[in-house]
Amino acid sequence: MEKSLGTDPVQYRSYGDIVVQIFVKPNSGAARALQLADLVADVWRSAKFSGITVMAPRVAIVGVIEGWYQVDVISPYYRDTYELRSVI
Repeated sequence: MEKSLGTDPVQYRSYGDIVVQIFVKPNSGAARALQLADLVADVWRSAKFSGITVMAPRVAIVGVIEGWYQVDVISPYYRDTYELRSVI
């Protein structure tokens, strides 16, 4: 029986979120916070860097917390890594 040695790449996919928190003074209005959130979302939308692929961001309105109006931009991402596995 003949055996051969070889390698097969194995792919691992990791998921996560990039979260950008935006804080504005409540009297400046929600419109300013949402305007900034749109700018952030435009930067992250479909971005690719260092093996990371960013998917469509979403905006979450948090509201007033400790004297600041907060909006979060949440951008899901995935990253693929590869490992060689010996096959006998």
